[in-house]
Amino acid sequence: MSARVVQRYKNPVIWAVDFTALSAGANATLPNGLAYTCATAARTVQNGAAAIIASIGANAAPIGRLLGTDSYGLSLDPAYTNVVPNNRDFTQSSWTAGSGVTYTAGQTSPDGGTGGQRVQVSSGGFANYRSNGALANGTYSAMQWMRASSATTSQQWYVFDGAAHASAEISTLTTTYEKRTRILASTSGAGLVPQDGRDQSGSGGGAAGARDACRCAIDAHYRATTHRWRPDEPGVLAATKRLVERVPERHVPSR
Repeated sequence: MSARVVQRYKNPVIWAVDFTALSAGANATLPNGLAYTCATAARTVQNGAAAIIASIGANAAPIGRLLGTDSYGLSLDPAYTNVVPNNRDFTQSSWTAGSGVTYTAGQTSPDGGTGGQRVQVSSGGFANYRSNGALANGTYSAMQWMRASSATTSQQWYVFDGAAHASAEISTLTTTYEKRTRILASTSGAGLVPQDGRDQSGSGGGAAGARDACRCAIDAHYRATTHRWRPDEPGVLAATKRLVERVPERHVPSR
């Protein structure tokens, strides 16, 4: 006769962290057994569809959410290097001069401050732009925060490379900030025009026309295996808001 013995521990929880119970923004103190390390200071985290929290210091865990109806979670992002300096001020010398463009600083930004810029371009004009011809080839994900300057307005922006590859988007904005994304498979660096009044109908955009919108926080992030243009807030929230470790069942085979 043989017998099979199963020893069950009823899976008791031996360690758990509930991120939904933490405060939004920077958390320097985490529950025992969990550590968060990031040397980068002055980070931001998304706190809803149209808001971010700024000034998250080094080694502080960013807690946020993608939508206002979501539970809070730990925001995670792989290591990256920002290759776009002055990403909130498009009038600096690191941006190449555009044509037919007017800037107005001091606009409301997604973090509740005044770091946004109103960007107005005439029909056929385009905003100051950023070109990074020395970047490695690959797929880039361009992202930026934008809203209408007043009432409802039309906006268009454009990403490109040095080999005639381009991806444009035209859309209607309201006065609430939203995060927009474009994807570009590049074989010769990458560049970005944050506001474009030219005819980009051949690249997914629209006909020529005047554009007027407020914009804030345009970054280009580069990693060895993937390349991402995106705002400076981490964009990936922990898929599981709760980390749990349980004692497994132990099975003793028949003998």
